[in-house]
Amino acid sequence: MERKAFQWQALQARAERALPSLQELAADASRAERFEFRFDGLHLDLSRCRIDAPLLALAVDQLEQIGFEQQRQALFDGAIVNASEQRPALHPLLRASAPYHPEQAALFGEMLAARERMLELAGAVREGRAEAHGLVNARCVINLGIGGSDLGPRLVADALGDGQVAVHFVANVDGHALARLLPRLSAAQTLFVVASKSFSTRETLLNAASAKVWLRQQGIPEAELPRHFLVCSARPDRAFDFGAAEVLPFAEGVGGRYSLWSTVGFAAAVALGPERFRALLAGAEALDQHFLQAAPGRNLPVLLAIAHALDRVLWGYASRAVVPYDERLALLPSFLQQLEMESNGKGVDDAQQPLPHAAAPVIWGGVGTDGQHAYFQALHQGRDIVPVDFLAPICPDHDLAEHHEVLLANLLAQSAALLQGSGIDEADAPADPLAPAKQCPGGRPSTVLLLERLTPATLGALLALYEHKVYVQSRIFGNNPFDQWGVELGKQIATAIEPALADRAAAQTHRFDPTTDALLRRIRAVRCP
Repeated sequence: MERKAFQWQALQARAERALPSLQELAADASRAERFEFRFDGLHLDLSRCRIDAPLLALAVDQLEQIGFEQQRQALFDGAIVNASEQRPALHPLLRASAPYHPEQAALFGEMLAARERMLELAGAVREGRAEAHGLVNARCVINLGIGGSDLGPRLVADALGDGQVAVHFVANVDGHALARLLPRLSAAQTLFVVASKSFSTRETLLNAASAKVWLRQQGIPEAELPRHFLVCSARPDRAFDFGAAEVLPFAEGVGGRYSLWSTVGFAAAVALGPERFRALLAGAEALDQHFLQAAPGRNLPVLLAIAHALDRVLWGYASRAVVPYDERLALLPSFLQQLEMESNGKGVDDAQQPLPHAAAPVIWGGVGTDGQHAYFQALHQGRDIVPVDFLAPICPDHDLAEHHEVLLANLLAQSAALLQGSGIDEADAPADPLAPAKQCPGGRPSTVLLLERLTPATLGALLALYEHKVYVQSRIFGNNPFDQWGVELGKQIATAIEPALADRAAAQTHRFDPTTDALLRRIRAVRCP
């Protein structure tokens, strides 16, 4: 899709000419109200971002100039928005209650049928009647998948799972993950969910093969093995060859990191239950509708994208910390790390030309208040400025009221401290030789995103908010957010290295760079018992 480039010059000129410091901006008593935006239980506060109304208006105008509204509509209509792979991006359709375009009717019908089958099976597993559907009556479900086939379902299950069925996730090809989990389980009551879009992912297929070996070792007859496997894949032909009692398909146009909403969400649906998973989908769809219909100046994904894009390009902040003040959202930084860095971690634009600026920042973080006793020291006093996303529910789902008050007090305090800092009082400085070491410069931006309560609907809306934020940023940056060619190079080299690890002759026929060859020799020299 041919498009105009986002022009940064006017924003840069405005910022250099007239933008006050962040402390001066925040001193405006009306700013908090003017820069708070709400949608269905979400409260987004951008008052501590380095932006003012004229700069925001310029950015919104630039979005209009590059044809953003048409590109947004194209996403929902199922047009080819992933140009390098000639695919649409169908994740909004997965959670929709109706097609967005008449030509999507047949595909929507297929997606709806797959969704209903997934939820039917998830309910059957929870109620102990999966045997009627050809699956084992499992009390434990293990999701085998990596990347997008792991992070989204794992986050949702960890945040909102009710424990009715034990749900585990194994992503890493490191054998310790399976070796530590499987001895605690009953093979007869274990169902493996193999989630792989291509059904060729090396890590996932090796874990699945090892799961089969374990089942055999535990006395499960060969003829019974398929009942212990359910596959979620866009390549059902390969999945049936593997040997699974049930294969839940999804479309090629669903990117891995956007696949939670597809049948890849099966393990999460087991953890939550079908109705709560439907609420998750409904919350995401409600945010979709907001993103599609709201004016840019009141559109949460657009506003969040602009603020964060300014941090990256205009101010040159190379990383962003995501700090949820809720133990249930501990996995959110990892989920957003993949979502943003795999989507927008690109060096070329849609026309295959070098980007004139950096795109995705490094995303990292962890739960508060733990982080306050670790990396917050660097956030407050380090030479690098790192914007922070603070997130928390206003109302907890426990009865420990004082705990939650302390938690929210810490969130508000950390955001305020990053903004305000603590200068040196010149009158006291001579009397305190440590005054420079105690100084916090302040002026450090943050975003505060409050959920009235963490529910399936608000979690669905939150994840959709970030998905669309990343899409809007891709329109600002100019890159394709739906491919990931950089992931492939390491996989190709690993395929060549595998035989060289064990076989000296294979290493001689395929030489690598000198440092890799040296490491191979060192590894082969140590014989593991």
